[in-house]
Amino acid sequence: MALTQAELAARAGVSVDRVVQLAELGILRASDEDGTFRLIDVQRIRIAEAFADSGLAVEDLGRLISEGHVTFPNLEAVFGEPIAVSDTTLRQFAERVDRDPDLLRRVYAQLGLPQPRDEDQLRTDDLEFLHQFLQVFDARDVGLGDDFLLRAARLSGDSMGHFVEAINTLMREELLPALVRSSTGPPQMRGGGPFAIAGPLTGWLIRRHLETVIESNIVNNIEREMEETGIGRRRDVHPPAIGFLDLSGFTALTQAHGDDQAAKLAVRLYDLVQETATARGGRAVKFLGDGVMLHFREPSDAVAAALDLVDAIPDAGLPQARVGITAGAVVFRDGDYFGSAVNIAARMTDYARPGEVLVSETVAELGATAVSAFEDLGVVQLKGLRDRVRVFRAIRAIRAIRATQ
Repeated sequence: MALTQAELAARAGVSVDRVVQLAELGILRASDEDGTFRLIDVQRIRIAEAFADSGLAVEDLGRLISEGHVTFPNLEAVFGEPIAVSDTTLRQFAERVDRDPDLLRRVYAQLGLPQPRDEDQLRTDDLEFLHQFLQVFDARDVGLGDDFLLRAARLSGDSMGHFVEAINTLMREELLPALVRSSTGPPQMRGGGPFAIAGPLTGWLIRRHLETVIESNIVNNIEREMEETGIGRRRDVHPPAIGFLDLSGFTALTQAHGDDQAAKLAVRLYDLVQETATARGGRAVKFLGDGVMLHFREPSDAVAAALDLVDAIPDAGLPQARVGITAGAVVFRDGDYFGSAVNIAARMTDYARPGEVLVSETVAELGATAVSAFEDLGVVQLKGLRDRVRVFRAIRAIRAIRATQ
């Protein structure tokens, strides 16, 4: 399909000026015959936008492409046919289905997807899926409220997210590094690549998750080229943060009130943790009855989310929470994370008192922000670990300021 500048901009959801800029940088290439673009250029634009959103200069991406360090001939193989944006905004769709835009944003959050603003144009596949999703799970007419709708979204997003991360491990480690530099793609990948395994309904959500991680992987591979060629400057990349949250006294509470109450408390905890972690760019990896394992790309986001949670959980009628966080290399396999960082975070959680957020020295070095600070508790021996660990208590920065006055 041949697209004009305006048609390409409309399908990608960007301005015509952005298309012109990317073409001048060599990221997009118009046909020599009539100056039109191909449909796959929609995905090139989205990768360029993901590159810019990561804090990198698109000019550096253009130079890497023009000097032959990075090529994009295989995007059809990986992404298949790009999905266009519609002319319907979130606000317009919300009015059409008689639902609040904030509720629809919560549905996006529970699905594990970026939350659109009121005036953002929805992708055509979002539009179709959300309509079907509401038809199936909007059960107000039988007495089930919005909590049921959000629970359905959470279960869908969580299960698909684990599946996608497992597939992504295979692609990230071997396939994508080869595709970024290759001039030809493997013929068996034609026709949509990993998206071909998806069913009619779940395919939409799988595709959205896959697009996000593939774009991230491509950006990371391009950053490696930047480092090797000396073109541009890489971001300061921190090791991921792993945390555990545990409810103090949960076992005694459930023994006193029974299994039904325990189940209700677990659902309440799940909703609160998932929403708070997603808002800070993290996610709940797995729930452990009275606790949860968390993963964040940035240690500072992990600390901010933990402080939010220990404050919010008692207000939700749950026992006080305690959290342990560390940062370091982890191994992702089959929907779970493994490694010494995971063990240290779990042991710090056991060491924490109710209402405390304890972090490792690495997190204290990387996680300080305008809203958080750290108190050095010294080197301690954590149960089950051979080496002693320096532990810090995370607190609100406002508390630290008041303590010095």
